[in-house]
Amino acid sequence: MIPTKTQVLIVGGGPCGLMLANELGRRGVAAVLVDQKPTTAFSPQANATQARSMEHYRRLGFAHEIRALGLPDDYPTDIAYFTRYAGHELTRFSLPSSAEATRLIRTMGGSWSAAELPHRVSQKFVEQVLRRHAAALPGISVNFGWRLTAFADTGAGIEATIANVASGEERRLTAHYLFGADGPRSLVRRQLGYEYVGEQMVKNIVHPVRVYRVRMAAEAQSQIPIDQPEQRLRFREVIFTPPLVRCREFVLFGVERSFLIESAVLFNF
Repeated sequence: MIPTKTQVLIVGGGPCGLMLANELGRRGVAAVLVDQKPTTAFSPQANATQARSMEHYRRLGFAHEIRALGLPDDYPTDIAYFTRYAGHELTRFSLPSSAEATRLIRTMGGSWSAAELPHRVSQKFVEQVLRRHAAALPGISVNFGWRLTAFADTGAGIEATIANVASGEERRLTAHYLFGADGPRSLVRRQLGYEYVGEQMVKNIVHPVRVYRVRMAAEAQSQIPIDQPEQRLRFREVIFTPPLVRCREFVLFGVERSFLIESAVLFNF
């Protein structure tokens, strides 16, 4: 049950909103968090957590849970540069695996002053941990599948209307404070009149797009020169956006031929 009164209404259940819920709950401050997504992030986003964030997770008592996620604990997290995917290696930055990072941090000194090393893990896994710990705190109500539709400043606080994304059911609640962590298209930001420099570009980038995964016809694959195996791999599946999907033939990667599309599947994000 979503409380009708709370101290803080948090709009947005990404890392920022979830981290705030964790901080407030540990200090005895009641909060309601709403996010229109059905759950935490499900698509790939940030793929690394830096040392300072890991220090905060350590302070909150779950850095070890974050470090247990992502790649296997013995898998190196090196960053390497190649001439092409299967070509010559130009240079490599050697980075420790998560198991090595846990051992190394105990002996490191000098210029490294953090209590944790960075960790390679997708944001979608980190959000699950943040949500679980936030929801377990007294006074914290975490509600995915609910979105903010309106709010007003009453002088003594705010009155807000939230709606269930699936059913359309509306609830009204009051809070002392409203915290907007709802991303670049923030309703909170827009209603408060805060301008976002480069608004048009942001709309172009973050507006939902249709992405198609296309499988080339077998005849097309056979036409790719045998001495260019990397080109063969590229042509098996290609992701692109409209209006190219309307074309029956097209040229890619500098190969002077046109190829037929065998199938196209729409991915909605």
